[in-house]
Amino acid sequence: MVEYHEKQHSEAVPFFDNKVTASGHLRGEQRKLYDAQKATMIPEQGLTLLIIDYRDFQNVKGKIVRNYEKDLLVVARMIKDVLPQPVGDQR
Repeated sequence: MVEYHEKQHSEAVPFFDNKVTASGHLRGEQRKLYDAQKATMIPEQGLTLLIIDYRDFQNVKGKIVRNYEKDLLVVARMIKDVLPQPVGDQR
């Protein structure tokens, strides 16, 4: 599974965090709970969770500066790092 984390997953962002959800929790608190649950439950199902953080790419003030070739290299490296290597593969 692949999930993209924007700024609000790694630091406080009042615009997102201070809203009350339908369950009565502040959105920032609920996001932390959901992120922790995903980090635990997804591997329990035999799946790998690949989190791509906005800071993995060139950004200015939290906004990604698109560079197609570099972005592809970043994502390809991340995928390679989480995929199991075939037996006998010496890459």
